[in-house]
Amino acid sequence: MTRGRFLRFLLLLAILLALPTLRERWRTPGVTITRRVYADSVRVDSTEGVRARTGGLPDSATAAARADSMRTILAADAGTDTWIDEVIAEGDSVLRRWPVAPYRVVRLWLQDGRGVANWGAGFTQAVQQGFDGWSHPDLPVRFLFVADSASADVPVLWTARLTGNRLGVTRADAWNDTIVRGAITIATSGTDGRPLQDAEIRRTALHEAGHLMGLPHATDTTSIMLPLAHVDRPSPRDIATLVLLYRLPFGSIRTDGRRPADERSTPVPATSSP
Repeated sequence: MTRGRFLRFLLLLAILLALPTLRERWRTPGVTITRRVYADSVRVDSTEGVRARTGGLPDSATAAARADSMRTILAADAGTDTWIDEVIAEGDSVLRRWPVAPYRVVRLWLQDGRGVANWGAGFTQAVQQGFDGWSHPDLPVRFLFVADSASADVPVLWTARLTGNRLGVTRADAWNDTIVRGAITIATSGTDGRPLQDAEIRRTALHEAGHLMGLPHATDTTSIMLPLAHVDRPSPRDIATLVLLYRLPFGSIRTDGRRPADERSTPVPATSSP
């Protein structure tokens, strides 16, 4: 055996011996990965795969500081009409969003839908228009469609039909309460099997883009985030809520020792998935 081969053998042996330690470090406290799945009419939370590398809750001082910061910002925006209270309540006092400094470009890859039943030639433009519908100078998130799926943060996929009363599903994966990646699936057919129109695809993309940025379902009938929305653009309250969400500190403000529902120590499988 030559000296070069012998050195390579020693390096490989060292790596193999270190693997158990590396695996154990991966399991140690430090980082939480959570998965949030939104369906068109039902939102489902689950914790999958790498369940938890953290205790999930910040220390009391950190949580109290976040709460104080949140109260200060909310007080300053008291005159602004938002539904941020629903966002906070839905997240069980945990706010998750994309990290922005000072803004974030989220790269999207749109699957070629040719070959998917009922896919229409106008669907590509409809999806792009849906994401463009969130363009606003005060929003720190920008969307960019890329040609290479490997470089995308979020793939946008097509399916002929989704189960249940759904036209779209969004998955958002958070790392220590900041969204780091996601996936969106959009149906080309309605729940009755009929082909969807371009306007319906655009509305679905608009709705799912809101989920991708951190918005849950809304109760306001004028909101694009209503589970079965019939509007064609985000309302002023939608925009104001999202702007405020990205001004607030992300993460948990809980100090009562209770873990949020989607960070339970025992994984809870989703009843629905993309």
